[in-house]
Amino acid sequence: MASNSFQRLSLVRSTKFDQLDRNDPYWSFQFPTTVKEDNNISHVSFNPHSPHELLVTSGFHMRIFSRQSAKIGKTFTRFREKCYSGNWRNDGNLICAGSEEGVVRVFDKGTLARAPLREFAAHHDCCQVTTFTADGKCIVSGADDGKVKLWDVSRGDKVSEMLVHNDYVRAGAAAPNDPNIFCSGGYDNTVNMLDMRANEITMSFNHGSFVESVAVFPSLSLIVSAGGPIVKVWDTHRKKLLTTISNHTKNVSSICFNDSHTKLLTAGLDKRVNIFELNDYSRSATVEFDAPVLSMALSNGDRTLAAGTAGGYLFVRHRNEHIVKNVPEGEKHLYKELEQGGSFHKKPNAEAPFTYKVEKKDVGQDPVKLDNETTHKRKAHENRYNKLFRHFEYKKVLSMGLGYNIRRKRPEVLVAIFEELHRRNVLTKTMASRSEAEVAAILRFLGRYLTDLNWQPILIVVMEKVIELYSQKAARSESLLKLMKALNYKVNQELRLIKECNNCIGMIESLTSRSAELPNTRLPQVRRKSEVLEASNLETSMEA
Repeated sequence: MASNSFQRLSLVRSTKFDQLDRNDPYWSFQFPTTVKEDNNISHVSFNPHSPHELLVTSGFHMRIFSRQSAKIGKTFTRFREKCYSGNWRNDGNLICAGSEEGVVRVFDKGTLARAPLREFAAHHDCCQVTTFTADGKCIVSGADDGKVKLWDVSRGDKVSEMLVHNDYVRAGAAAPNDPNIFCSGGYDNTVNMLDMRANEITMSFNHGSFVESVAVFPSLSLIVSAGGPIVKVWDTHRKKLLTTISNHTKNVSSICFNDSHTKLLTAGLDKRVNIFELNDYSRSATVEFDAPVLSMALSNGDRTLAAGTAGGYLFVRHRNEHIVKNVPEGEKHLYKELEQGGSFHKKPNAEAPFTYKVEKKDVGQDPVKLDNETTHKRKAHENRYNKLFRHFEYKKVLSMGLGYNIRRKRPEVLVAIFEELHRRNVLTKTMASRSEAEVAAILRFLGRYLTDLNWQPILIVVMEKVIELYSQKAARSESLLKLMKALNYKVNQELRLIKECNNCIGMIESLTSRSAELPNTRLPQVRRKSEVLEASNLETSMEA
């Protein structure tokens, strides 16, 4: 009886969720390859020239990997301390890298020799920023002493030196089209644009937190800085903040542009790489990884995405490309389906029946009457949460909904579970006696989706239950207390927004009601000053 009257959960999709999780098919990376290194991968970069090898900086060595197969081609191990920031020259023949001992080394990619061509005793502290200038003649280095230095590769001597930061220099980018411009970021929360020719700081911006990565637009009109979970875009012409991007939940570790400089890629410790449009700074796609991302690089033509993570994992993903050449006109629709995900890639319809056709054979006698076709209906697949509800397993169904795959990737399922539990009057009983991790997951979910109008009524009920059940436990737990304060701030912000909207509605209504009365009233005519004087003189003369 219960199984016959059971109704499945009706999932309410959120328009906000659909917008956030809609990925551009162009950024669909496939064919993943994973390589394990011994140390954290601090930096990755692609050779700008074919075959676009991948340079990986990790621990006490640098390695060159093949872009297609991720096989090791060459290893540089002439480092006494950890090495950082391995970068290519524009011609793809030379490599520079800094080290924890402060020495900057230059290597030749083409020869079999692994000894450095040049060694610069650049700094007394750890040097984590090294890059070639746009003309490839010099190397810019930045270190923990706050100094940025310029070195001549051919002569092997120092060209200039500047003290630009009061703390560690951990980010830097050379201008792509100007060999004299360099942008640095430090742990003193500042982003500086330097003119290496005049040895001066042309402009400086305050990011507000430790700057971990910097990118410069080719026209020098924009500077992008990353620090904490915030990415800021600076306008160099007006010398002001253009916009702020905050789509990461943890620190942003690396940023870069795509090949055409129309997209901005940001990688963070929340295991995600986000792609943003530069025209309106909207998010177009997200690529997820299995570990916190420390470094990221995109090859020419946006063909390959490489990410170095904590724990020493190197992830290499390729974009699936279908190039149609010399295809007959009658077969082009097949290739379009292949490129757009055609019908033969779709899963079979669960409601479609299996059909077995029986052919009749003519044997010279009266044919035997057979059924033309026999159909067998396939049993519809039942989701796990519906099965648990049908068996009244309320504790299990909520635990399943609080899992990462459901809570982050399909939040409409968790909202439907809350609604069904509330409808059955078991929400309080089911949410009681939960672990601290599950309570924290509920609080994070509420903070993320409480402002969604489609889900707000049931989420407010859930929030009241959480406060009623776990307010005393949150006072003894630092993590829960922090999440409670964040949720309180979110609610207060939403209330302020509602109040402002109500004020705006009141002003609009008063203006519309006033405008409806205006046609019936006659506005006073405005007269010139001379006309007013003449009228007053006429009145005085008449009185006299």
